[in-house]
Amino acid sequence: MRWYPMLNPAARLDFLTAARGFAAFAVVFYHIDAYLNGALSGAGLAFIQRGALGVDFFFILSGFILAHVYGADMRAGTFAAWPYLARRFARIYPLHLVTLLAVAVLCMAGARLGFAPERPQSLQAFAAHGALLHAFGTTDAHYFNQPSWSVSAEWGAYLVFPLIAPFFLKRRNWPAAVALYAGCMWLASFLCGQSLFALTFEGGWLRIIPSFAAGIAMRAAMQNFAVPRPAVTAM
Repeated sequence: MRWYPMLNPAARLDFLTAARGFAAFAVVFYHIDAYLNGALSGAGLAFIQRGALGVDFFFILSGFILAHVYGADMRAGTFAAWPYLARRFARIYPLHLVTLLAVAVLCMAGARLGFAPERPQSLQAFAAHGALLHAFGTTDAHYFNQPSWSVSAEWGAYLVFPLIAPFFLKRRNWPAAVALYAGCMWLASFLCGQSLFALTFEGGWLRIIPSFAAGIAMRAAMQNFAVPRPAVTAM
């Protein structure tokens, strides 16, 4: 039996794919239950109401993956911010824009057919969505593609990653990630009057910060993690 560093920067993290799938299903069923006015959770499936926490798992995973991909460059002083931001923008914005435009067309078509949205859509809300600012308190409710507040929060995390990653990539600083969670939970209650894990359009930027930092700190803590690899026998 040989041992090898599973978290080498060049290593693929396929083992996270299954966990990502479970989290995605949790979020999907949470929204289905919400649109059914709680029919699923009220039928003995109360755990579905916790599905929204899958979003926080994705936030942690995002910080972990970015630290995995860019951590070595940051330690070596070769990290380039602009290429990094260009890749991050290209990863999330085209699909976000296409979805936003599609939902806007559906809203207009529905209004003409007598199926008006729950609340009137506005150009201000459309602009906030288009600029990825709709998780920063720029709207007073959910508009257009409602779950995309998490994309806005993710973009905010991408912007601050080069600033916070050097600190949380130091393995001794993981307790700071725990303290950050406590601080953000207090801020959510103080500024928004609700749980940190319930924030969306009114403060999704605050919700992602501690989860993102925790993901970075987890990757740093696992820097020397290794797993056994069976020897390959020639056939």
